Amino acid sequence: MIKALIVDDEEMARESLSYLIRKVDNIEVVESFESAIDAKKYLEKNQADVIFLDVEMPDFSGMEFLASMDALPSIILTTNNPEYAVEAFEYEVLDFIPKPVSYGRLVKAVERLDSTVEKRDDFFVRSEGRYVRVPFESLMYVETMDDYLKLHLEDKSKCIVHSTLTKMEEKLPAAQFQKVHRSYIVNLSKIVDIEETTIVVGQSVIPVSRAFRPVLKERLNLGG
Repeated sequence: MIKALIVDDEEMARESLSYLIRKVDNIEVVESFESAIDAKKYLEKNQADVIFLDVEMPDFSGMEFLASMDALPSIILTTNNPEYAVEAFEYEVLDFIPKPVSYGRLVKAVERLDSTVEKRDDFFVRSEGRYVRVPFESLMYVETMDDYLKLHLEDKSKCIVHSTLTKMEEKLPAAQFQKVHRSYIVNLSKIVDIEETTIVVGQSVIPVSRAFRPVLKERLNLGG
């Protein structure tokens, strides 16, 4: 089930969109906010697959909200103003739906969303003031650095992201990634050597804590 947020300062618009979404299969509204600031606070502790986002809101606009986020789910803008299209392109906005939202137009947007969610093999992170696409296959491992994360990529480049290991773990496919230490998540397919308390990913030696050792052995079919 696709988890959706609605962010719109107009109560009538929120209620109307929520009503239409309930008529569409495989998607549910988990929260609805009149303020983008409240939505941002929610996303600091919770996950969503898509945000239906109004652009023109007082105090904190939809575009300001996008610019403030370190990582984004899929975004569907609900607006009548086409001038935002160029600016929104930077944030890989999935779709624009004119207001008032019609059922037929909503269904088309959700069909696009279904395809995106099913085929997703990458994600975006905000690093050094810009959004960077990170394919799951190219991510070797994630390392904590105080209040930041360092994403080590296969081409030996790195992305510095303001986030936590817990939040990052939620974004990565569980079938491909495993937390092995309070400070590390690794791509299981990139492990080249295993010792009792360490593993080698690429050319990096990474510690494996006692708590995660049995889980890792099971994931890699190492037996006892």
